[in-house]
Amino acid sequence: MEFCFVDNNTPLDRRSQSLVRSHAMKGKNLGRTIRARGRRGRQRQLDNESGFSQTEVNQEDLSATESGRKLLPKISNPRSSNALEVRRPATSPQNNLQGSEMLYFVTPKQFNASSRYLFYECYNVIFQSLYPRIFCRELDEAKISFFEMMIGNPSVFHCALGMTGVHLTRYLGHRDPSPESIRHFTEAMRLLRRELSSKSEPQDSSLAVIASLAIHADFTHSTNECRIHLQGLKHMIDLRPGGFPGLCLRIPEVGNKIRRVDLDLALMVGSSTLLGSQPSPLPPTVYVAPINSPGSQKALPFPLYRTSEAFQTIIRDTMTLCDYAGRAQLGAFQYQNILLSIFQRLVDFSPLNGPRPLLELDDICQLGFLAFINTLVNYQPQMRSICPPLLSEMLEARILVFSKNTAPIGAQHDPHLCLWLIFIYAISAPDFGTCCDEKSPIAQSIYALAVMLTLKEWEDVHVRLSEYPWISEFHDEMGRRLWKSITCL
Repeated sequence: MEFCFVDNNTPLDRRSQSLVRSHAMKGKNLGRTIRARGRRGRQRQLDNESGFSQTEVNQEDLSATESGRKLLPKISNPRSSNALEVRRPATSPQNNLQGSEMLYFVTPKQFNASSRYLFYECYNVIFQSLYPRIFCRELDEAKISFFEMMIGNPSVFHCALGMTGVHLTRYLGHRDPSPESIRHFTEAMRLLRRELSSKSEPQDSSLAVIASLAIHADFTHSTNECRIHLQGLKHMIDLRPGGFPGLCLRIPEVGNKIRRVDLDLALMVGSSTLLGSQPSPLPPTVYVAPINSPGSQKALPFPLYRTSEAFQTIIRDTMTLCDYAGRAQLGAFQYQNILLSIFQRLVDFSPLNGPRPLLELDDICQLGFLAFINTLVNYQPQMRSICPPLLSEMLEARILVFSKNTAPIGAQHDPHLCLWLIFIYAISAPDFGTCCDEKSPIAQSIYALAVMLTLKEWEDVHVRLSEYPWISEFHDEMGRRLWKSITCL
């Protein structure tokens, strides 16, 4: 463990060693110790842990030879592998130098121990959540683009570290941001204000920082603050040549951030997107065929082909995206573009607080597919609820009515579709534990459908669910837990 009041890049003096020992004796480091670097540092650490050194030893531990010369007590060789193996604390981190490779680069601000760790988490953990390996095998284009922008601009540097701290805080279950995140956000806003006042045209880095601030406001459910940031972004983008399509073409990672926060705000308040649902251009890729190519289309399952023609296009693109999982190697920006394009068209098809579609099938399928896409976009429920409350409440109300009118194959209310809708609702619901309760209406509806369709094992249920959009790596774990609670009835 590294301490903020000790410079870990230099040898520890006597005062620093005393502070560390005092800190450890009070139990503030939960038993962790500083693992010193190098042979001499390892020797010094072993001496500190054992309570003596080669220059200072307790008098009662000393023995004398016949000539009166004092000898050190007999101990095992601290350089031996056995001694190191015994003395190494069990709670030490696997790699206490995480992010140390950043020390080789010139950054806007010198890394300390905490900011180095934040960068390591942002560069690895968060990238894996944004670009899952089941879809994206190559993350170099996204990582290099982010790295170049981060080390090239101080405001982006501080904003990225602040956002990483917010992600980690949410992941650990804490509501309030850490002091480190607040410090980075404050510095980022100060630099952003200076940059906007000194330059006539907004720079790419300014757009990236404002988009991150809007995402942070979305995390904290500050709707008004998020809307203000987003409206300011739209005004700044309109002043630039090429507008929003030109921004997505030049720096797609910033364009995707803006599209993402626009979608989150639209779902939160139930409105249409501010930027619209037109597809954004991207550089051509050689990984897979375009999503709308004739070879990628297939027949829709019953009764999805009875939806409106405009909605059938969204359904086909969603099912094609599911076919890519584990089978095709998408580029990082291409995956985000496909996902957000489907997401935008679903939101703008019928805003949640606006007039609902005339066809009942369009109505419930739009809500179900929105919940499904949310499980892909927000598949870390530790950070926040997967599905916004408004969407979850509307889908639950439609499902309870839809499930009561299910009939055998041939009717409009197909039990197979109803089963998929209920599972997607439960997986995306903010209160997944309540859905797993055997006395809940959701559990009762699944049990009734299982009896109607003679489903006895999870494998049988999985076959039925796979007829509709379903990705095993995202949905199987929670789906199996839900089914296990149903089998107890």
